[in-house]
Amino acid sequence: MPDISTFFICWTLFFPYFYLQLFADLHKLPSTFAFYTISSWPSAASSIFGRTIPNLLADMFGVINVFIVVTFSTCALLFTLVGINGVGGVAIFAIIYGFFSGAVLSLAAPLMASFASNDSDIGTRIGVAYFVNSFTFLTGPPISGTLLGSQINWDKPAIFGGVHFIFFGR
Repeated sequence: MPDISTFFICWTLFFPYFYLQLFADLHKLPSTFAFYTISSWPSAASSIFGRTIPNLLADMFGVINVFIVVTFSTCALLFTLVGINGVGGVAIFAIIYGFFSGAVLSLAAPLMASFASNDSDIGTRIGVAYFVNSFTFLTGPPISGTLLGSQINWDKPAIFGGVHFIFFGR
């Protein structure tokens, strides 16, 4: 089950990574801000913390429990993307989403390892999971772009991503 969950979660995880600059441009935010969303938006600092702190918490509370909290938080953030306006809102979204998306990515491998029947199966389980997930990383952003459509409707890809997180993030 965690293999299927991470497949669908990773399918929509990178939507904001690819389209936040377009979001900033179309919401008439300053062009200098929109230009720098590509290089700074995952907010290296928040992503670093997102890749370390939840892993420390997973040691205390269990990988599955922390993964559930992190995926539901990421889901909530995808739904809030629809209502964001202004530089402050985009910047705060970028920092928080950078934290939680980094946590999802870093907790995926320990989650797979926790379901291995013995230690010799861990490498195989993680390898197969990342092989399968590589197709989601490849196809997810174009699917989100298709959902945006020519009218640039942000509701469709945000809801698509949020629903995937709700149903498969548990």
